[in-house]
Amino acid sequence: MRQPVEISGRNWLGRRAQAEAIRHDPDWNNGFYETNPRHYIYAAAGNFGTESPTRIQEMAPTLAAANALYERRLAEAAQGDANNQLWAIEAIQDYNPEPDLDKITAKVLLINAEEDEANPPELGTVERAMKRVRHGRYVLIPASDKTHGHFTHFYAEVWKPYLIEFMKTLGAPAAGGGRIVAWQLSGIIIMGMLDSG
Repeated sequence: MRQPVEISGRNWLGRRAQAEAIRHDPDWNNGFYETNPRHYIYAAAGNFGTESPTRIQEMAPTLAAANALYERRLAEAAQGDANNQLWAIEAIQDYNPEPDLDKITAKVLLINAEEDEANPPELGTVERAMKRVRHGRYVLIPASDKTHGHFTHFYAEVWKPYLIEFMKTLGAPAAGGGRIVAWQLSGIIIMGMLDSG
């Protein structure tokens, strides 16, 4: 979860479970393995919390299709590296911009998808945090046949219209002035204009 708050709740619990599956894999050997550990991938292959439930059902409408999808995910997970995955999972532990949100002076656009299971809008954390960003705008994209849950950020056609609208509010930077920056923080897209000073 890369909402503008510290990671917690279901998102961290899921990540913690994934990290523990790696650490407790008998082949992990405290990270000093000759070949990639092979046990943790079975749990990793079943982690679909980042995709839309509707898209998952479309990909796997029968038991046979669901088993085939799991086997594809298992093969993909086996190609990864356990330590890289562990570091990626745990790197977020010290992420917490919330204490400094009041210091942001740039224009900021934060986009999330309504069906994002990793950044669930029903928690209200984004709304609460964005009230503290002076020139912040929050867009919640409604679920549709084009959204993909947490992975909606991979589909520019869904969020591009909001970005274009936001870019029009920025105006041209003054000579030697600001620059436009973008962050893709997990399933959330954040755009902003930074002053050069």
